[in-house]
Amino acid sequence: MEGFGDVMANCRLGDLRYVGLWYTWERGRSPATRIRERLNRFIITRDWLDLFLEAFIEHSVRYSSDHAAVVLKESASDGDRVRGSRGFIFETGWLLDETCEEVMKNAWGRRGG
Repeated sequence: MEGFGDVMANCRLGDLRYVGLWYTWERGRSPATRIRERLNRFIITRDWLDLFLEAFIEHSVRYSSDHAAVVLKESASDGDRVRGSRGFIFETGWLLDETCEEVMKNAWGRRGG
């Protein structure tokens, strides 16, 4: 899994935010034997997210399976609470890009900051 995490970071991939229960798989009927994990995910690029800013996934209720349905949604309704959105995260590696300073100045200028 560490290698997979390295690939995700090197390729600038991320996990799309979600609504619903945090887990997508459940096994066991009693609290003592129950195992819950988030196995199903949508892996996205930053460019994709820039095209679909409000996109998220929904973990649907399970009825006859041990896996929840994972549904891609284009935008949230007012009542949806989207999880996993961490907002802006600065990456030090961006400082190596010659255009970083100009991009940040332009972005901050548009927000009046």
